[in-house]
Amino acid sequence: MERDYRLFHLKTVDNIPLWDIIRHYCWENVCKIGTEPIPKTRPSNLIYLLIFFRSLYTIPKLLFYKSPVFFIGASKFSNSDGAFIDMSFEMVKSSLKEKYLFIELICGQKKYLKSRRVFSLLELLKFVNKYLLFNKFVKYNVAENDEANILNAINETFGPNVFSREDITNSLIEFRIEYFYWNILMQWKKCHTVYFIRHGYQKGLIYASKMNKVRTIEFQHGDIAETTLIYNYNELESKTREMIISPDLLLSYSDIWTNNRCIPSKCIEIGSPEIPIETQNAVDTNILVIISSDYQGKNLEELTIKLAQTTGDFKIYYKLHPNQFYDIERHKKLFKPFFNIQVISNELNISDLLKISNEFVAIYSTAIYKIVQAGKLLYQYKRQDYTSFNSYNYLPGVFLFDDVEDFLSIRHIAKLTAGKYSSPRFFKPFNKKNFLKAIEISFSNDN
Repeated sequence: MERDYRLFHLKTVDNIPLWDIIRHYCWENVCKIGTEPIPKTRPSNLIYLLIFFRSLYTIPKLLFYKSPVFFIGASKFSNSDGAFIDMSFEMVKSSLKEKYLFIELICGQKKYLKSRRVFSLLELLKFVNKYLLFNKFVKYNVAENDEANILNAINETFGPNVFSREDITNSLIEFRIEYFYWNILMQWKKCHTVYFIRHGYQKGLIYASKMNKVRTIEFQHGDIAETTLIYNYNELESKTREMIISPDLLLSYSDIWTNNRCIPSKCIEIGSPEIPIETQNAVDTNILVIISSDYQGKNLEELTIKLAQTTGDFKIYYKLHPNQFYDIERHKKLFKPFFNIQVISNELNISDLLKISNEFVAIYSTAIYKIVQAGKLLYQYKRQDYTSFNSYNYLPGVFLFDDVEDFLSIRHIAKLTAGKYSSPRFFKPFNKKNFLKAIEISFSNDN
Protein backbone atom coordinates (compact mmCIF):
# COMPACT_ATOMS: atom_id res chain seq x y z
CA MET A 1 0.00 0.00 0.00
CA GLU A 2 2.69 2.48 0.99
CA ARG A 3 4.63 1.90 -2.21
CA ASP A 4 1.58 1.72 -4.51
CA TYR A 5 0.13 5.02 -3.29
CA ARG A 6 3.54 6.70 -2.82
CA LEU A 7 2.56 7.63 0.73
CA PHE A 8 6.11 8.35 1.88
CA HIS A 9 6.38 11.07 -0.74
CA LEU A 10 3.68 13.15 0.97
CA LYS A 11 4.59 16.21 3.02
CA THR A 12 2.70 18.87 4.91
CA VAL A 13 2.61 22.34 3.38
CA ASP A 14 5.47 23.33 5.69
CA ASN A 15 7.58 20.40 4.41
CA ILE A 16 7.22 17.91 7.31
CA PRO A 17 7.00 14.18 6.41
CA LEU A 18 3.29 13.40 6.56
CA TRP A 19 2.73 9.66 6.27
CA ASP A 20 5.37 8.61 8.82
CA ILE A 21 3.59 10.70 11.46
CA ILE A 22 0.19 9.09 11.04
CA ARG A 23 0.91 5.52 9.83
CA HIS A 24 1.22 4.16 13.38
CA TYR A 25 -2.09 5.66 14.49
CA CYS A 26 -3.67 4.14 11.39
CA TRP A 27 -2.20 0.71 12.22
CA GLU A 28 -3.61 0.93 15.74
CA ASN A 29 -7.07 1.33 14.24
CA VAL A 30 -6.48 -1.56 11.85
CA CYS A 31 -5.58 -3.83 14.78
CA LYS A 32 -8.86 -2.93 16.49
CA ILE A 33 -11.02 -4.07 13.56
CA GLY A 34 -13.56 -6.61 14.80
CA THR A 35 -12.84 -6.05 18.50
CA GLU A 36 -15.18 -4.51 21.03
CA PRO A 37 -13.91 -1.49 22.97
CA ILE A 38 -13.54 -2.24 26.65
CA PRO A 39 -15.05 0.22 29.15
CA LYS A 40 -12.27 2.19 30.81
CA THR A 41 -12.30 3.76 34.22
CA ARG A 42 -11.25 7.38 34.15
CA PRO A 43 -8.22 8.12 36.36
CA SER A 44 -9.23 9.83 39.58
CA ASN A 45 -9.33 13.62 39.91
CA LEU A 46 -6.54 13.26 42.46
CA ILE A 47 -4.23 11.87 39.77
CA TYR A 48 -5.04 14.77 37.45
CA LEU A 49 -4.45 17.22 40.31
CA LEU A 50 -1.14 15.54 41.10
CA ILE A 51 -0.02 15.80 37.46
CA PHE A 52 -1.05 19.47 37.37
CA PHE A 53 0.92 20.44 40.50
CA ARG A 54 3.94 18.39 39.47
CA SER A 55 3.90 20.18 36.12
CA LEU A 56 3.87 23.58 37.84
CA TYR A 57 6.59 22.46 40.25
CA THR A 58 8.71 21.43 37.28
CA ILE A 59 8.69 24.78 35.45
CA PRO A 60 11.42 26.52 37.52
CA LYS A 61 13.58 23.38 37.39
CA LEU A 62 13.30 23.29 33.62
CA LEU A 63 14.28 26.95 33.50
CA PHE A 64 17.32 26.76 35.77
CA TYR A 65 18.72 23.20 35.72
CA LYS A 66 21.71 23.22 33.40
CA SER A 67 22.11 20.06 31.40
CA PRO A 68 22.90 19.44 27.72
CA VAL A 69 21.77 15.80 28.01
CA PHE A 70 18.17 14.66 28.34
CA PHE A 71 17.11 11.19 29.43
CA ILE A 72 13.40 11.02 28.59
CA GLY A 73 11.95 8.08 30.47
CA ALA A 74 8.76 6.45 31.68
CA SER A 75 8.73 4.98 35.18
CA LYS A 76 6.33 2.07 34.67
CA PHE A 77 7.80 -0.47 37.07
CA SER A 78 8.31 -0.35 40.83
CA ASN A 79 11.28 -1.55 42.85
CA SER A 80 11.19 -3.49 46.13
CA ASP A 81 10.45 -0.27 48.04
CA GLY A 82 7.42 0.54 45.90
CA ALA A 83 9.14 3.44 44.13
CA PHE A 84 8.56 3.63 40.38
CA ILE A 85 11.61 3.52 38.15
CA ASP A 86 12.61 3.58 34.50
CA MET A 87 14.57 0.34 34.20
CA SER A 88 16.65 1.41 31.19
CA PHE A 89 17.71 4.58 32.99
CA GLU A 90 18.70 2.66 36.13
CA MET A 91 20.74 0.30 33.95
CA VAL A 92 22.90 3.00 32.35
CA LYS A 93 22.85 6.04 34.63
CA SER A 94 26.23 5.24 36.21
CA SER A 95 27.71 5.16 32.68
CA LEU A 96 26.45 8.62 31.69
CA LYS A 97 29.52 10.83 31.81
CA GLU A 98 27.84 14.21 31.34
CA LYS A 99 25.36 15.94 33.60
CA TYR A 100 21.91 14.78 32.60
CA LEU A 101 18.31 15.78 33.22
CA PHE A 102 15.80 12.96 33.66
CA ILE A 103 12.47 14.04 32.17
CA GLU A 104 9.59 11.88 33.41
CA LEU A 105 6.76 11.16 30.97
CA ILE A 106 4.54 9.28 33.44
CA CYS A 107 3.63 11.96 35.95
CA GLY A 108 0.87 10.27 37.96
CA GLN A 109 2.73 7.62 39.98
CA LYS A 110 2.55 7.94 43.76
CA LYS A 111 6.23 7.49 44.49
CA TYR A 112 9.43 7.70 42.44
CA LEU A 113 13.01 6.72 43.08
CA LYS A 114 15.01 9.84 43.86
CA SER A 115 16.98 11.22 40.93
CA ARG A 116 17.57 14.45 39.05
CA ARG A 117 13.96 14.23 37.84
CA VAL A 118 11.68 16.82 36.33
CA PHE A 119 8.21 16.13 35.00
CA SER A 120 7.25 16.59 31.39
CA LEU A 121 4.79 19.39 30.67
CA LEU A 122 3.32 17.50 27.71
CA GLU A 123 0.32 16.24 29.68
CA LEU A 124 -0.41 19.82 30.72
CA LEU A 125 -0.16 21.02 27.11
CA LYS A 126 -2.45 18.23 25.90
CA PHE A 127 -4.93 19.14 28.64
CA VAL A 128 -4.90 22.73 27.40
CA ASN A 129 -5.43 21.45 23.87
CA LYS A 130 -8.38 19.27 24.89
CA TYR A 131 -10.27 21.70 27.10
CA LEU A 132 -9.16 25.12 25.89
CA LEU A 133 -9.28 24.32 22.16
CA PHE A 134 -5.57 24.93 21.66
CA ASN A 135 -5.90 22.97 18.40
CA LYS A 136 -7.55 26.01 16.80
CA PHE A 137 -4.17 27.72 16.96
CA VAL A 138 -2.18 24.72 15.69
CA LYS A 139 -1.34 24.80 11.99
CA TYR A 140 -2.80 21.85 10.12
CA ASN A 141 -1.17 22.49 6.72
CA VAL A 142 -2.17 19.40 4.74
CA ALA A 143 -3.22 19.68 1.12
CA GLU A 144 -6.68 18.26 0.38
CA ASN A 145 -5.32 16.05 -2.40
CA ASP A 146 -2.77 14.45 -0.06
CA GLU A 147 -5.39 13.86 2.60
CA ALA A 148 -7.70 12.28 0.02
CA ASN A 149 -4.86 10.08 -1.25
CA ILE A 150 -4.17 8.76 2.27
CA LEU A 151 -7.82 8.01 3.00
CA ASN A 152 -8.27 6.35 -0.39
CA ALA A 153 -5.23 4.11 0.22
CA ILE A 154 -6.52 3.08 3.65
CA ASN A 155 -10.10 2.49 2.46
CA GLU A 156 -8.99 0.42 -0.53
CA THR A 157 -6.66 -1.70 1.61
CA PHE A 158 -8.52 -2.14 4.90
CA GLY A 159 -12.09 -1.09 4.17
CA PRO A 160 -14.09 2.02 5.06
CA ASN A 161 -14.28 3.73 8.47
CA VAL A 162 -10.83 2.58 9.63
CA PHE A 163 -9.26 6.03 9.56
CA SER A 164 -10.92 9.40 9.07
CA ARG A 165 -10.05 13.02 8.37
CA GLU A 166 -10.53 13.68 12.07
CA ASP A 167 -8.00 10.95 12.88
CA ILE A 168 -5.46 12.56 10.54
CA THR A 169 -6.09 15.94 12.17
CA ASN A 170 -5.71 14.57 15.71
CA SER A 171 -2.50 12.71 14.82
CA LEU A 172 -0.93 15.85 13.38
CA ILE A 173 -2.07 18.05 16.25
CA GLU A 174 -0.47 15.68 18.77
CA PHE A 175 2.74 15.66 16.71
CA ARG A 176 2.84 19.47 16.53
CA ILE A 177 2.24 19.90 20.26
CA GLU A 178 5.08 17.50 21.03
CA TYR A 179 7.34 19.16 18.48
CA PHE A 180 6.53 22.63 19.88
CA TYR A 181 7.37 21.53 23.44
CA TRP A 182 10.61 19.70 22.72
CA ASN A 183 11.85 22.29 20.22
CA ILE A 184 11.60 25.10 22.78
CA LEU A 185 13.11 22.97 25.56
CA MET A 186 16.07 21.82 23.46
CA GLN A 187 16.87 25.35 22.36
CA TRP A 188 16.56 26.73 25.88
CA LYS A 189 18.74 24.03 27.46
CA LYS A 190 21.20 23.90 24.54
CA CYS A 191 20.68 20.15 24.46
CA HIS A 192 23.02 18.03 22.33
CA THR A 193 21.97 14.44 23.21
CA VAL A 194 18.65 12.78 23.96
CA TYR A 195 18.29 9.28 25.38
CA PHE A 196 14.74 8.01 25.40
CA ILE A 197 12.49 4.98 25.58
CA ARG A 198 9.44 4.66 23.41
CA HIS A 199 6.35 5.84 25.31
CA GLY A 200 3.82 6.47 22.59
CA TYR A 201 5.22 7.28 19.17
CA GLN A 202 7.22 10.42 19.98
CA LYS A 203 7.72 11.48 16.38
CA GLY A 204 7.50 15.10 17.58
CA LEU A 205 10.44 14.52 19.94
CA ILE A 206 12.60 12.90 17.26
CA TYR A 207 11.77 15.53 14.65
CA ALA A 208 12.54 18.39 17.07
CA SER A 209 15.89 16.69 17.79
CA LYS A 210 16.75 16.52 14.11
CA MET A 211 15.80 20.15 13.53
CA ASN A 212 18.10 21.15 16.39
CA LYS A 213 20.89 18.74 15.40
CA VAL A 214 20.50 16.81 18.64
CA ARG A 215 21.69 13.18 18.78
CA THR A 216 18.88 10.70 19.48
CA ILE A 217 19.54 7.36 21.19
CA GLU A 218 16.57 5.08 21.81
CA PHE A 219 16.43 2.13 24.20
CA GLN A 220 14.32 -0.84 23.14
CA HIS A 221 11.24 -0.90 25.33
CA GLY A 222 9.11 -3.73 24.01
CA ASP A 223 8.91 -6.20 21.18
CA ILE A 224 10.16 -5.63 17.65
CA ALA A 225 8.12 -7.99 15.50
CA GLU A 226 6.74 -7.93 11.97
CA THR A 227 3.61 -6.25 13.29
CA THR A 228 5.53 -3.61 15.30
CA LEU A 229 5.01 -1.06 12.58
CA ILE A 230 6.97 1.70 14.23
CA TYR A 231 10.20 -0.23 13.57
CA ASN A 232 9.33 -1.79 10.22
CA TYR A 233 9.63 -0.18 6.81
CA ASN A 234 9.30 -2.20 3.63
CA GLU A 235 11.21 0.20 1.44
CA LEU A 236 14.30 2.14 2.36
CA GLU A 237 15.42 3.89 -0.80
CA SER A 238 17.22 7.18 -0.25
CA LYS A 239 14.06 9.15 -1.03
CA THR A 240 12.08 7.14 1.52
CA ARG A 241 14.74 7.48 4.21
CA GLU A 242 14.42 11.26 4.01
CA MET A 243 10.73 10.95 4.85
CA ILE A 244 11.15 8.71 7.91
CA ILE A 245 11.43 10.26 11.36
CA SER A 246 13.67 7.86 13.28
CA PRO A 247 16.38 8.08 15.97
CA ASP A 248 20.09 7.91 15.15
CA LEU A 249 20.67 4.81 17.28
CA LEU A 250 18.44 2.00 18.56
CA LEU A 251 19.91 0.04 21.49
CA SER A 252 18.42 -3.45 21.58
CA TYR A 253 18.01 -6.22 24.18
CA SER A 254 19.56 -8.63 21.68
CA ASP A 255 20.47 -8.66 17.99
CA ILE A 256 17.73 -11.21 17.40
CA TRP A 257 15.17 -8.38 17.45
CA THR A 258 16.85 -6.24 14.79
CA ASN A 259 18.57 -8.68 12.44
CA ASN A 260 17.05 -8.87 8.94
CA ARG A 261 14.65 -5.99 9.54
CA CYS A 262 14.29 -2.72 7.63
CA ILE A 263 14.98 -0.41 10.57
CA PRO A 264 16.19 3.08 9.57
CA SER A 265 18.28 3.58 12.73
CA LYS A 266 21.70 2.06 13.39
CA CYS A 267 21.10 -0.85 15.80
CA ILE A 268 23.47 -1.89 18.59
CA GLU A 269 22.89 -4.71 21.08
CA ILE A 270 23.45 -3.58 24.68
CA GLY A 271 21.28 -6.09 26.59
CA SER A 272 18.30 -5.82 28.88
CA PRO A 273 17.86 -3.95 32.17
CA GLU A 274 16.31 -7.02 33.77
CA ILE A 275 18.11 -9.84 35.54
CA PRO A 276 19.07 -12.51 32.97
CA ILE A 277 16.23 -14.97 32.50
CA GLU A 278 17.28 -18.53 33.21
CA THR A 279 15.29 -21.73 32.83
CA GLN A 280 13.89 -22.78 36.18
CA ASN A 281 10.93 -24.66 37.54
CA ALA A 282 8.59 -22.68 39.77
CA VAL A 283 8.01 -23.57 43.40
CA ASP A 284 4.21 -23.43 43.06
CA THR A 285 3.06 -25.19 39.90
CA ASN A 286 -0.63 -24.63 40.55
CA ILE A 287 -0.79 -21.01 39.40
CA LEU A 288 -1.90 -20.02 35.91
CA VAL A 289 -0.85 -16.47 34.95
CA ILE A 290 -2.88 -14.58 32.34
CA ILE A 291 -0.97 -11.69 30.73
CA SER A 292 -3.37 -8.86 30.00
CA SER A 293 -3.17 -5.61 28.06
CA ASP A 294 -5.56 -2.73 27.53
CA TYR A 295 -6.37 -3.48 23.88
CA GLN A 296 -6.78 -7.25 24.46
CA GLY A 297 -8.70 -6.87 27.69
CA LYS A 298 -12.17 -7.81 26.45
CA ASN A 299 -11.10 -11.19 25.06
CA LEU A 300 -8.89 -12.02 28.05
CA GLU A 301 -11.46 -11.02 30.66
CA GLU A 302 -14.06 -13.29 29.08
CA LEU A 303 -11.56 -16.14 28.84
CA THR A 304 -10.50 -15.73 32.48
CA ILE A 305 -14.07 -15.89 33.74
CA LYS A 306 -14.79 -19.02 31.67
CA LEU A 307 -11.65 -20.69 33.01
CA ALA A 308 -12.61 -19.84 36.57
CA GLN A 309 -16.10 -21.23 36.03
CA THR A 310 -14.89 -24.40 34.36
CA THR A 311 -12.32 -25.62 36.85
CA GLY A 312 -11.06 -24.79 40.30
CA ASP A 313 -7.94 -26.95 40.34
CA PHE A 314 -5.60 -23.99 39.80
CA LYS A 315 -5.36 -20.39 40.91
CA ILE A 316 -5.49 -17.68 38.25
CA TYR A 317 -3.29 -14.61 38.48
CA TYR A 318 -4.63 -11.94 36.10
CA LYS A 319 -1.57 -9.76 35.45
CA LEU A 320 -2.35 -6.19 34.40
CA HIS A 321 -0.22 -4.25 31.94
CA PRO A 322 1.24 -1.01 33.40
CA ASN A 323 -1.23 0.91 31.20
CA GLN A 324 -4.03 -0.81 33.16
CA PHE A 325 -2.80 -0.16 36.71
CA TYR A 326 -5.11 2.80 37.19
CA ASP A 327 -8.04 0.52 36.25
CA ILE A 328 -7.36 -2.09 38.93
CA GLU A 329 -10.56 -1.49 40.91
CA ARG A 330 -12.75 -2.25 37.89
CA HIS A 331 -10.88 -5.51 37.38
CA LYS A 332 -11.21 -6.47 41.04
CA LYS A 333 -14.94 -5.81 40.91
CA LEU A 334 -15.27 -7.81 37.68
CA PHE A 335 -13.54 -10.89 39.12
CA LYS A 336 -14.84 -10.59 42.70
CA PRO A 337 -17.40 -13.45 42.32
CA PHE A 338 -14.59 -15.90 41.57
CA PHE A 339 -12.52 -17.08 44.53
CA ASN A 340 -9.71 -18.45 42.33
CA ILE A 341 -8.89 -15.21 40.45
CA GLN A 342 -6.41 -12.69 41.83
CA VAL A 343 -5.69 -9.39 40.07
CA ILE A 344 -1.98 -8.49 39.97
CA SER A 345 -0.73 -4.98 39.23
CA ASN A 346 2.72 -3.65 40.22
CA GLU A 347 3.21 -5.82 43.34
CA LEU A 348 4.60 -8.59 41.10
CA ASN A 349 6.40 -8.09 37.80
CA ILE A 350 6.95 -10.72 35.10
CA SER A 351 10.28 -11.79 36.60
CA ASP A 352 8.53 -12.40 39.94
CA LEU A 353 5.79 -14.41 38.28
CA LEU A 354 8.32 -16.59 36.44
CA LYS A 355 9.56 -17.73 39.85
CA ILE A 356 6.15 -18.88 41.09
CA SER A 357 4.45 -20.25 37.98
CA ASN A 358 5.26 -22.54 35.06
CA GLU A 359 2.13 -21.77 33.01
CA PHE A 360 1.16 -18.56 31.24
CA VAL A 361 -1.70 -17.53 28.96
CA ALA A 362 -1.43 -14.60 26.56
CA ILE A 363 -2.56 -13.36 23.18
CA TYR A 364 0.57 -11.39 22.40
CA SER A 365 2.92 -9.34 24.55
CA THR A 366 6.61 -8.60 25.01
CA ALA A 367 6.28 -10.70 28.15
CA ILE A 368 5.80 -13.91 26.17
CA TYR A 369 9.40 -13.71 24.93
CA LYS A 370 10.53 -13.69 28.58
CA ILE A 371 8.23 -16.62 29.30
CA VAL A 372 9.64 -18.86 26.57
CA GLN A 373 13.24 -17.83 27.30
CA ALA A 374 12.65 -19.03 30.87
CA GLY A 375 11.48 -22.42 29.57
CA LYS A 376 7.91 -21.91 30.75
CA LEU A 377 4.70 -23.05 29.10
CA LEU A 378 2.98 -20.49 26.92
CA TYR A 379 -0.65 -21.06 25.97
CA GLN A 380 -1.39 -18.60 23.20
CA TYR A 381 -5.02 -17.60 22.79
CA LYS A 382 -5.85 -17.35 19.08
CA ARG A 383 -7.32 -13.88 19.07
CA GLN A 384 -6.38 -10.46 17.68
CA ASP A 385 -2.62 -10.15 17.08
CA TYR A 386 -1.52 -13.61 18.28
CA THR A 387 0.09 -14.22 14.85
CA SER A 388 2.80 -11.68 15.75
CA PHE A 389 4.55 -14.60 17.46
CA ASN A 390 4.32 -16.92 14.46
CA SER A 391 8.09 -16.93 13.95
CA TYR A 392 8.56 -18.70 17.29
CA ASN A 393 5.42 -20.77 17.86
CA TYR A 394 7.40 -23.84 16.74
CA LEU A 395 9.11 -23.90 20.17
CA PRO A 396 8.20 -27.01 22.20
CA GLY A 397 6.73 -24.98 25.07
CA VAL A 398 4.30 -22.95 22.93
CA PHE A 399 0.72 -24.19 22.54
CA LEU A 400 -2.08 -22.47 20.63
CA PHE A 401 -5.73 -22.84 21.63
CA ASP A 402 -9.14 -21.62 20.44
CA ASP A 403 -11.33 -21.90 23.55
CA VAL A 404 -11.48 -23.16 27.12
CA GLU A 405 -12.16 -26.75 26.12
CA ASP A 406 -9.20 -26.70 23.76
CA PHE A 407 -6.99 -25.27 26.51
CA LEU A 408 -7.97 -27.92 29.06
CA SER A 409 -7.39 -30.74 26.59
CA ILE A 410 -3.79 -29.72 25.80
CA ARG A 411 -2.80 -28.60 29.31
CA HIS A 412 -2.12 -32.08 30.73
CA ILE A 413 0.22 -32.97 27.86
CA ALA A 414 1.86 -29.54 27.85
CA LYS A 415 2.82 -29.71 31.54
CA LEU A 416 5.31 -32.46 30.75
CA THR A 417 7.31 -29.95 28.66
CA ALA A 418 7.90 -27.21 31.27
CA GLY A 419 11.57 -26.39 31.80
CA LYS A 420 12.72 -29.04 29.32
CA TYR A 421 13.48 -26.93 26.24
CA SER A 422 15.72 -24.06 25.28
CA SER A 423 14.77 -20.98 23.28
CA PRO A 424 16.48 -18.08 21.52
CA ARG A 425 17.99 -15.45 23.83
CA PHE A 426 15.71 -12.48 23.40
CA PHE A 427 17.07 -10.74 26.50
CA LYS A 428 20.80 -10.65 27.20
CA PRO A 429 22.62 -9.16 30.22
CA PHE A 430 23.59 -5.49 30.06
CA ASN A 431 26.82 -4.98 28.11
CA LYS A 432 28.38 -1.75 29.36
CA LYS A 433 31.15 -1.92 26.76
CA ASN A 434 28.61 -1.93 23.92
CA PHE A 435 26.70 0.94 25.49
CA LEU A 436 29.82 3.11 25.72
CA LYS A 437 30.64 2.14 22.13
CA ALA A 438 27.18 3.33 21.08
CA ILE A 439 27.80 6.72 22.70
CA GLU A 440 31.14 7.01 20.91
CA ILE A 441 29.48 6.19 17.59
CA SER A 442 26.80 8.83 18.12
CA PHE A 443 29.46 11.48 18.76
CA SER A 444 31.72 10.38 15.92
CA ASN A 445 28.81 10.71 13.48
CA ASP A 446 28.84 14.46 14.19
CA ASN A 447 32.41 14.86 13.04
